[in-house]
Amino acid sequence: MATGSSSSGAGRSSPSQLRRLLQVSEASAKRMQAVADLLLLASEIRPVLSGPAEGPGAEAAEPHAEQLAYERCRESIALCAKNLEILIFDVQTHLYMGRYAQVCDSLASTAELVVALTERAAHAGYLAATGTAGSQPAGPGALDRYGLCRAHLELERSWTRLRDTPVCELNSRELMDVSTSISRNLRMLSEPCLAASEQVDEPFVREQLRLGIKCVTSSATALIACIRAFKEQPGELSHRRCVLFGAPLLESVQALLGLCAEPVLQGSGAVLSPQGRAIHTSVLAGAMSVVAACVLLCRGVRGVAQQPDGRRLPELRHKLQGAACAASHGCTLLLHALRDALQPTSMDANGINLL
Repeated sequence: MATGSSSSGAGRSSPSQLRRLLQVSEASAKRMQAVADLLLLASEIRPVLSGPAEGPGAEAAEPHAEQLAYERCRESIALCAKNLEILIFDVQTHLYMGRYAQVCDSLASTAELVVALTERAAHAGYLAATGTAGSQPAGPGALDRYGLCRAHLELERSWTRLRDTPVCELNSRELMDVSTSISRNLRMLSEPCLAASEQVDEPFVREQLRLGIKCVTSSATALIACIRAFKEQPGELSHRRCVLFGAPLLESVQALLGLCAEPVLQGSGAVLSPQGRAIHTSVLAGAMSVVAACVLLCRGVRGVAQQPDGRRLPELRHKLQGAACAASHGCTLLLHALRDALQPTSMDANGINLL
């Protein structure tokens, strides 16, 4: 029954709906994978979420404060897992019924939730691992590289959305969303860098940070001016200008990130004991399982957008159901790893639970 509804819904779908579905599925997969690459595959282990006892220049947190932060992360991850199951079900239901606008909304919300889950899992893994005997926490730095990289990813996502959306579909809401995202992420970049320029001792780095901020701000101002001009007079020429001035913004941000990656601004990563590394690996493996499953879900949705005639629907439906099961299994693995991390002696140096 669902298959028939989906086929008829797909038959009535417009090219713009399918194009939007394709864009959202690709953007969602790319967003989740990019955050996973930054947090779950990073060579250095650092805290992710800033709290009262964390961040640049902070003193070491009290043990009970770290335990409280860990418990909050674990509770938040459990809530994310429950909501993720609901969203994945919504994606499948809307897709089978041919409600592609709702699929796009649910898929974007899924990506947002997976990003939040990944951040909390990486932070919980850091807290649990550095709490083991013989481990040392990360040394404070003037800048949080992950926060800056996230801002860069969001700026790139906004520009891609602006570039790939046809002129006829760039309405006031789309333009407002893009402009708001650019302004918000520009602040996320410039404010920490400006604060860091006041802390660093090396004159060249201090001045270069300020110049880098000016470069990024100027590029963003030029892009937003183009967006406003497009809003007043839509057309291919105005759209081309937006694309042209978006590229220098991303280039200037990339240059600023390169400067921010220098050791004088970054501090040092955590040093983990074998026990701590085993715990950290176990938690991150669970999170990666969730990300991988949700990326597969996005690919299944993309397949539907690319084959709207419904010929491959049974195959794609099977893949979507498999991705949903894999996501649920990944959440279970992650929650078990977080539970086992509270009992470090139950895990050997290879991350195997001995209980």
